[in-house]
Amino acid sequence: MIPTIQRRKATSVAASVLPAIVVAAFGLVLTSCGELIDTAHFRADEARTGFYPRGGTPTLSEPLFVYDAGAPIYSSPVVASGRVVFGTVSGEVLSLDARTGERMWSFRARGPVNSSAAIGDETVFFGSADGNVYALDEMSGRTNWRRRLGAGVSSSPLLSAGVVYVGATDGTVHALRADSGETLWERHVGDAVSSSPAMVDGVLCVGTWEGRLVAVDASSGEELWRTARMGDALTTTPAIADSFVYFGSLDENLYAAHIRDGSPAGQLSADGPVSASPALAAGRVYFASWDHAVYATDLSSGESPWVFLTGGSVYSSPCVSGECVYVGSGDGNVYAISVETGEEIARFETGGRVQSSPCVWRNTLYIGGEDGTLYALR
Repeated sequence: MIPTIQRRKATSVAASVLPAIVVAAFGLVLTSCGELIDTAHFRADEARTGFYPRGGTPTLSEPLFVYDAGAPIYSSPVVASGRVVFGTVSGEVLSLDARTGERMWSFRARGPVNSSAAIGDETVFFGSADGNVYALDEMSGRTNWRRRLGAGVSSSPLLSAGVVYVGATDGTVHALRADSGETLWERHVGDAVSSSPAMVDGVLCVGTWEGRLVAVDASSGEELWRTARMGDALTTTPAIADSFVYFGSLDENLYAAHIRDGSPAGQLSADGPVSASPALAAGRVYFASWDHAVYATDLSSGESPWVFLTGGSVYSSPCVSGECVYVGSGDGNVYAISVETGEEIARFETGGRVQSSPCVWRNTLYIGGEDGTLYALR
């Protein structure tokens, strides 16, 4: 039985039990996902954990470079082969040298590119609001193929074993051959899908705007299970670890479900909608909300060692690298927060709101701003 606990306004605390959090699944402990790491995916890896175990601990003390893309950046950057790739609301996709910021190539889609790319097999895969999934040569930016899905794409593709998985705003999840774009299967899972698919052991999970998390078999597209309807849309990308899947909802909660059957495993409450994706690292889940807060929760006890308040709503998904949690905020800052104490280690002020999520590579944090700038911070 889950106790009913009255919510209180989030405050910046350390070493306390957060009154707003209700946990049903005590005893959940995460293992290191270092073997899963792949900076060429949104949220670091196929499981979308947001954990970069070899990324280092950028101090945000100075920019390595800044790049003016000329249009707001909501897309979260990914890094592969020494290049950082991201999209803009103007539909431009850019590949920059990750060390110098030199533009290597650019490509113009027919609509905004607000989701992230997946990079592998020497190819950049991404979707656009124009209803297409594109595959570009990683080095030159030349088009390998383009597949029309018939509905806009704000979901970030997942690349695994030669297959590209992506959701569309008509509520369909597609599996495409990475080498040709040929459709292997498609599955209608409900209402619109802006959530990016996460996968472990052939189980592909995605959220829908009708408020359900749906799991399908990655090889066949057969539906395995779906959760009961939550109180509002699931726009976040789920994160998976230790047989549990974690996902946020606009109903102001973060949920946990068993990956085997989708049965409920726990619930954490915030004081605002949760549209950012959770991060999982070292036995904790970190998530953020429109209530301006970043929450840390220990999964073995359900206690919250800290809550950190920014100055604005948080749409950016936190990530973990080295000794810090990194996140952007609607107040225009990028924050580095101590994983242990929740204290602010550093902040970097950008020129506008930050809704893009950070990526960490070789002791450098990459993040886009609503001011149209790609920031590389050391």
